[in-house]
Amino acid sequence: MHQVHHAQNVEYLDKNHGGFLNIFDKIFGTWKELDDDVDVKFGVIHAPQSYNPLVILTHEYKDIWNDMKKSPNWWHKFMYVFGPPGWSHDGSTMTVKQQQRLFKKQKSENPEVAFSRPN
Repeated sequence: MHQVHHAQNVEYLDKNHGGFLNIFDKIFGTWKELDDDVDVKFGVIHAPQSYNPLVILTHEYKDIWNDMKKSPNWWHKFMYVFGPPGWSHDGSTMTVKQQQRLFKKQKSENPEVAFSRPN
């Protein structure tokens, strides 16, 4: 189920963090079985434009830092670091859970239409 962890499909985002200790994913509700009906797209959502290993390892921290600078409010800064993935103080981006709800709604309304990520 490690494939789910490395997928960028909306239904697989923020899932299967525990690796071989998937008991924690099951406890915290982040466990997801691999669905044979879903074509898995591997990779990260916002890939760094570099092959430098240091940039690859640290680009998320840089993105968080840039997000924190968007608001002078200390609570907003805290939420950029510890809030859910995709959280923004002005609602300009959607959290993973919001994206997954939208995906589920669109899929139920019109299963033939492909979902495109809003962020």
